[in-house]
Amino acid sequence: MIKNNRQLAVAREKLLALEASADEASDDMSKLTYMQLASDIRREIMDYESVKSGQIRVFAVSGLDDLGESVVRARLASGLTQKELAGQLDVSEQMVQKDESRSYESAGVARVADVIDALGYELIGTLRPKPGVLHLHERSTQNNILASSEHEHGSSPTAISTHPASALGVFGMVTPWSSLASRNHVVASIKSGYHAESGNEMTAIRVVGQSGDFG
Repeated sequence: MIKNNRQLAVAREKLLALEASADEASDDMSKLTYMQLASDIRREIMDYESVKSGQIRVFAVSGLDDLGESVVRARLASGLTQKELAGQLDVSEQMVQKDESRSYESAGVARVADVIDALGYELIGTLRPKPGVLHLHERSTQNNILASSEHEHGSSPTAISTHPASALGVFGMVTPWSSLASRNHVVASIKSGYHAESGNEMTAIRVVGQSGDFG
């Protein structure tokens, strides 16, 4: 990402050098490589110029990892220089330069919030659970299934897993459980519970032994 006019000048020099190397390349593979690198830099230059001119003013933030770069881009779109932003924040220009060079990785949440406010921006997003992570109410549902199976059969299930309902096969058994059949295990019970909020079917399987154990 190009963050200032100095980096823009360097990028333009690199672009010219890559274009010249592509023209002088003796084989197609080298030429293609130079052209691809030149295309990447050209795209960065166009992005910087579009943001700097105010053509792009809204920036998507998909996570904390790209928040810092979005803040830098917002500063460019606002038309403020690093010195002007530092004056609004009552900090040194060097601090703003340091923060932007590291994409605000070392800045605290409060400072980033102050920068966003000084730029006249607001951050609107969604905080949501990661896919596949069981939270407290989901673990409680899982534990209830285990307890119910233990009460019904007098022993605990050998295995339990969570899978999307659409992935379930016959009797709620999916690929991870195929090893049971290959080992001739006897499945005494299958108990399932549907968790409406996550859309997951939770399946507990109790194994009582192998077919050879029952004559």
